[in-house]
Amino acid sequence: MSGTGTSYDPIIVDDDIEVIWISSDDESSDDELSDDDDSVPVIVKYRAQKAQVMKAGMDAGADAPALPFTGRGEALDKTLEEIKDMKGLDVPEALSWCKPSDADRARYLAEVERQMREDVFGTKNPSTIIAAQARECCDIIDNVIFGGFLKRNIDYIVLLNQEGTIRKAGHCRSGFMKNGVWVKPEIKFNPFLLDPIEVKDNGEIGHRLCNGLVCKDKVAIIASVMMHEIVHLIIHHFVPRAIRRDKSSRSRKWAPHGTMFMSIARNLYGHTDHKVALNKEWTSASITKETAHIGLHVNFTFKGQSTPTRAVIVKANPRRAKVRLVDGAQEVGVPYPLLKRADPELPHSPKRPKRPADQVGLSTEQTRKRISTN
Repeated sequence: MSGTGTSYDPIIVDDDIEVIWISSDDESSDDELSDDDDSVPVIVKYRAQKAQVMKAGMDAGADAPALPFTGRGEALDKTLEEIKDMKGLDVPEALSWCKPSDADRARYLAEVERQMREDVFGTKNPSTIIAAQARECCDIIDNVIFGGFLKRNIDYIVLLNQEGTIRKAGHCRSGFMKNGVWVKPEIKFNPFLLDPIEVKDNGEIGHRLCNGLVCKDKVAIIASVMMHEIVHLIIHHFVPRAIRRDKSSRSRKWAPHGTMFMSIARNLYGHTDHKVALNKEWTSASITKETAHIGLHVNFTFKGQSTPTRAVIVKANPRRAKVRLVDGAQEVGVPYPLLKRADPELPHSPKRPKRPADQVGLSTEQTRKRISTN
């Protein structure tokens, strides 16, 4: 190839490596390689690796090694570069300030789920999971979202919960010294979390709410739980236990699901909650913090009852809505995943009714007793 300025003459040295020849001459360069030539050959690693992958796949049908993911976006890439030399509290602080765009976040989260589906499970709705697969899922999250930061800084293990031991979707334990020996931190996934989720005849599952996001398949649920536990792992590793267990005014910041944890989970993953609600299918009638508003009529079912109770939202708190029962003045707090939009809505005022003069100053329980005796 010729032209003014620096010229680039591609020369195929081997079947699987492409070398670009950079000429220092301003004139077009058609000269062949020689020992006394001042030009510099540059191996384009990405193209060479890609060519090797293609050749290996065609010749032996071997699994191709994955190329590094480069779609995190400027904000996350900048933060990952900054935290390379950080220690201690600075690491989670920097991650909490990182705010990728919605498009960048959607891109790398989709890549995480794609690799887990194709490279780990071979399906979007696996029937079970083993410890080795759980570890692979964590490695994919580390490589795609964190650029290998966890692998370079934290030596941890990934296990599965034993049945009945921990009734949680996942669990993270920090490392500690025992009899002079360092016990590695660990992440555990609850494999029994997936059991109640039924795969329908069309191969799909009903949408489920996990960490505030709607998950459309089991792989998305696994990814969401693992990403949640990785935030715990980072905070456990870089924040001393004394600070995390501090009971002063700072305790809320470094609490297990405190402001620092939720800032990182919200910014990096889009998580708006730290709970899972997999026992109920999420539909268009489901309620979230974002869709709840005062005056919205909803249905929910009290524990141990089969008949839904109708209520109206009087206050939207971060984790649950305060609702007032339509058939009385009782107000209760209900987690958003348990609420369903009532349709059609009945005209009803969300304002708290005034108490009769003879009930002013009484507690709710005292009022109930007085009403029941009358």
